[in-house]
Amino acid sequence: MDDKNHDRVEDRRRLNPWIVALLLFFVFLLGANGFMIYRALTTFSGVTTPHHYEQGLAFNTILAQRKGQNESGVSAWLLDPGLVSGESGKVRLVLKDRLGAPLTGVQVQGVLYRSVQAGMDQPFVMLEQEPGHYETRITPPLPGHWELRLELRGTVGLLFYNQPVEVAMESKGE
Repeated sequence: MDDKNHDRVEDRRRLNPWIVALLLFFVFLLGANGFMIYRALTTFSGVTTPHHYEQGLAFNTILAQRKGQNESGVSAWLLDPGLVSGESGKVRLVLKDRLGAPLTGVQVQGVLYRSVQAGMDQPFVMLEQEPGHYETRITPPLPGHWELRLELRGTVGLLFYNQPVEVAMESKGE
């Protein structure tokens, strides 16, 4: 009788492999989630728009400006910049009014913006080279998908223009 009780006590002390596997699964799951939370909090600030709170408060004003922009009839064309990372490239913008005449005297400020990497924004000012043609030089630090965000101020009021841009890899010396 003693042997049977002794065997039962030993059976209870032995770890069941299913319980061990279940515990290891949850430990792995918690570790993976902890790692992902750490990476999410340390690699992205979550804020991509400067003055986001103020812009949120002025949302109705911004909507009215955008409606006015659509009704203004201003046309903006970004000539293919052909940007290469690490090299200075020329960005050209053509502005025309509702009648197709060059739009002159416009202050053009912008930023070459990359949403996936904080601290890489490239602010710039475009200067009028000839009537309705504005230029600047930009040196994008990395290849990939970027966005040109332009703010136009002039006789037509305040206008915004966004254009996706592809930046090529550094060219090798030929």
